[in-house]
This record gives sequence, C-alpha cells and structure tokens, in this order.
Amino acid sequence: REFARRDLPVFACRHRASALATLHDDGSAGDLEALRGRKVVLVAAIARPDSFRRTVEDLGADVVEHRWFRDHHRYSEQDAAELRARASELGAEIVTTEKDAVKLGAFDLDASVVRIDLEWIGGEPPAEQVLVA
Repeated sequence: REFARRDLPVFACRHRASALATLHDDGSAGDLEALRGRKVVLVAAIARPDSFRRTVEDLGADVVEHRWFRDHHRYSEQDAAELRARASELGAEIVTTEKDAVKLGAFDLDASVVRIDLEWIGGEPPAEQVLVA
C-alpha cells in the first residue's frame, strides 16, 4: 500500500527505547542501563517480536529465552504462572513491551517494561504536517 502523496513532505522516524518501567508502574521510569548484563526472558505478543529482541539485546541484556505469542494474544493466569516459573527456573527476570504490559498487568507478575518512543530523523516536522498511516 502506498500512503505517500507527491505534494506532501516526507519525514523519517524510528522507534527508540526510552526508559524502563515496572509492570505495575507508578509512573516513574528507570534507566535502560539497568538491563545491561541482566538475564532476561522476553515476553511479547506483537507482530514483529524479533525487533523487540534486538532492541533489548542492544541495551546489553542477556536474553536467555523468549516467549512469543500470537499478535494480540489474551494472556491467561496459566500463561502468567508458566512465565513466572520459567523465569525463576532460569534465574532471569521477565521483560516485555508496553503493549503487552497492558494485558499482563492484570496478573501478579514481576516484569520490566521497555518504553518505546518515536524519534524523528533530521528534526521533528510541524504537527500540522504529520500524517500517521
């Protein structure tokens, strides 16, 4: 599909990890440097989980396992119990996406959440020129 129109300017952007939060977040954010050298089990139900894996590895985490679920997966108490047990078994912590944190927040699960921001390349465009497709 093509969204670009020749009469509109095009601005490039990318996703960038911006902070580390907890699953049951109080609004504060921690430093991403805290992931460096830590053993983690990644948990995600997103369309392209390998991108998330690369992001966390680039932050210096030791990804010992990942649990990918189908995009938009509805987590169950059984999922949470299995994730909790597996992370404990591996001596690792659970790390997930903001999208998954919304659904996993319903369970008693200790996990860190990587917050992602949009970063404009070459400067931010004026708000009236932004068309998200």
